[in-house]
Amino acid sequence: MQLDDIRKTINQIDAGMKDMFDKRLEQSGYVVSEKLKTNDEVFKPEREKEILDRYISADERWYRAFMKKLIEISRKYQYSLIIDRQMEDDKFFKGLSSENQQALMHGGELCLSFHTDSDGTNGLSIQGVLSVLSSTELVVKRICADSDSQSVEVVLQVEDTAQARKEAYTFVYMLYKEAIW
Repeated sequence: MQLDDIRKTINQIDAGMKDMFDKRLEQSGYVVSEKLKTNDEVFKPEREKEILDRYISADERWYRAFMKKLIEISRKYQYSLIIDRQMEDDKFFKGLSSENQQALMHGGELCLSFHTDSDGTNGLSIQGVLSVLSSTELVVKRICADSDSQSVEVVLQVEDTAQARKEAYTFVYMLYKEAIW
C-alpha cells in the first residue's frame, strides 16, 4: 500500500470518528441536562474509573489513553454548557481575585493557585491538571507543581477575544469544580 492510499484510509477513518465524536458530545449534553436537574456533579471519578477499567489489557492501553482524554474533553464540554446556561455557582466568580476576574472579563494574565488530589479519587491529580492544561488553547506562561504539597500554580495569558475569554472561563470553572481551592 502506498503512503497516499494509507492517508486516504486514515482520512476516511477520521471522518467516521468525527461523526461518532459529535454524537458522543451530543449525549454529553443530555447528561449535563440531567445532572443539572438533580444537582449532580459533572466530575465523577468513580464513574470514569468504571469506564476506563473496561480497557485494562496491555493491547488496549492506547485506547484507554484515548478514552481518558475523551472523557476529559466531555467534562470540559459539559462545563461550557453549564456556563452557557449561566448555571454556574454564584460563589465561583466572586471567589476569584479581582485581577483574575478582570482577566476573565477583558483578557490579561490569569494567576491560579490550588491543590490537587494525590490519587485522583476526589479531585484532579497533578497529572490530571497537566492533562487539562495540555488541552487548553490558552497560552501557558508558567506552571509550578509541587508533588509533596500537591499544590499547583499556573499563569495563563488570556487574549481579549470572546473565544479566549470563554476558554479561560471554562478552564477555570473546570478547575474550580475538580481541584481543591
